[in-house]
Formats: sequence, structure tokens, C-alpha cells
Amino acid sequence: MGALECENQNTVEITAYKDLLARMDAIDAWLNSRGLNQQMDRIRRNRTDVGQLSDAFDEGRLDKFIAAAGDDRRRELMWALAESMEFVDSVEALRQQGCEIPERVLRTALDGPADLLSETERSNAGRNTMFEIAMAGRLARAGLHPTLGEEPDVYVEYNRRKIFMQCKRVFSAAAVSRRLVDAARQLRRDLGKSCSPHDCGIIAISVSRLFNPGDKLLVARGEDGLREKLHAEIDGLIRANIKDYRDVKEPKIVGVLYHLSTPAFLEGVRMYIGAHSVTVVHIDGKSDKALLHDLAGSLGTH
Repeated sequence: MGALECENQNTVEITAYKDLLARMDAIDAWLNSRGLNQQMDRIRRNRTDVGQLSDAFDEGRLDKFIAAAGDDRRRELMWALAESMEFVDSVEALRQQGCEIPERVLRTALDGPADLLSETERSNAGRNTMFEIAMAGRLARAGLHPTLGEEPDVYVEYNRRKIFMQCKRVFSAAAVSRRLVDAARQLRRDLGKSCSPHDCGIIAISVSRLFNPGDKLLVARGEDGLREKLHAEIDGLIRANIKDYRDVKEPKIVGVLYHLSTPAFLEGVRMYIGAHSVTVVHIDGKSDKALLHDLAGSLGTH
């Protein structure tokens, strides 16, 4: 099936809650400096939730706090943690690389319901845009300098070539095929406008909502076990969707990137974390397999 997995495709980073809070506060100050000081946006609400998790952990009552929260509140707390970790990682990487994050992109990304289970097709613009930031952040963490907020959603120069990326989030298994076709159509347009015949495209699909509608917690004993579970989930999704690649007709669309993000619990250290998986798949019959392999390696080693 041509799967090219990043060397470190399943990211399990244990971050102290206090450290995450400090990083969120730094980004909050930066958002305020850009005039984005609305106090009821999703990231600010997430900061409050992470603060409560941090206090409970420091006081040795995290398990009791989570148990007493109730299903709805527990779900919101877990997703606040997972989304905050990815947002902070992404924004920090983009800023370190000197990449511009347009104000309208940030403003849209901060919107939407804090509770993932409350998200609908009408209120998903915030997390859709957050996914674009996450993809650009992945590239920035690899030492690259991506551009976002234009068409395509993200693009980057790599090995003296431009790689275009259209990003889609899916809510159901039935939507994967449609989103692949939509992204392929958009990339065909983008590649048609490019000035170089050497440019190529990648379809980025977030399967986080498909894997976890908002009420699931991935549990593992330790980091290795969590990586194995993430690998099994994403591998199953790839195998289920491989038949849809035949609908990607454009020869310069060389692969699909699958992204999975979910709250998780490590039993060994009694900590709730955000777990993230990225897998790059080459579409059989397309050129640039070596280029995609190199990019996958770059994404997996930074």
C-alpha cells in the first residue's frame, strides 16, 4: 500500500501541567499583543481547564478531581489538555521559524465550542483552521518555513520544490472518500496555477474526530503501549481507505498525510496527556516517492 511512516510518527510527550500553563500564558500575551484579547475564546477556556488539572495534580487529588467531574466536564477537560498541547507546540514552532500566522487565521482557529461533542458541521471552522495550524506547525518543527492562510491551506519549500497541502477534517468514515476528492480537486487547481512543473501536492486528513467523537480516552500502561495503540488505529484507517486513492487522478498529488490527536491516560505515571500521530502514505503509481519519504523522515525526527 506504499505507507511511509514517520520515524517518530506517534508523539507521546509528557509535559508537566505547570509548564504547559506557562507556555499557554506566553501565547496568551502574544495573542493580546495582536489585538486578539477576547476572553471567551476556546483557547482561553482551555487554559482555565488546564489550570484546574494542574492544581489538582500538584495537590495529589487529580484522580478524585477527574472522577467527580462528571462525563460532560471530564470530556471537556481532556480535550482542553490535548488541544492546548498541540496548539502551543504548533504556534511556538511557527514563531521560532519566523512564520507569519495571519490574524484572520488565528481569530477563526480560536472560535468554536470547547466541548468537542458539541461541534457540528456549522461550528467546525475553528477546529478545521486549528488543524491547518497544526500541519504548518509540524513542518516548522522539522525546521521548515511553511506558509498558511492562503490557497492552498499550507505550502512549504522543500528540497528546492514547493509542496502544496490541502487540509480536511472528517467526522465519519463515509466522509473520508469525499474529503479526499475535495482536496484533490483543490490541489489540482493549486498545482495548475503554480509556476513550476516540479511542485507537488499532499492531502492532509485529520481522522481525530472519526477515531474519537469526543467521549473516548486512550489508555495505556506506558509510552510504548500508547504508541502501539496509535499505530494500530492509524494503520487500520489507512487500510480501510486505500481503495479511495484511485479517485485521486492528478499525477502530481503524491500522497496522503493522516493525523490523529486524542486525549490519553498513562497508567504508569497517572497522567492525562495529549497523544498525536502523523503517518504519510505514498499513493501507488505516483512519482516523487523519494521526496515523500524524505519529508516523512523530517517530520518524524524533529
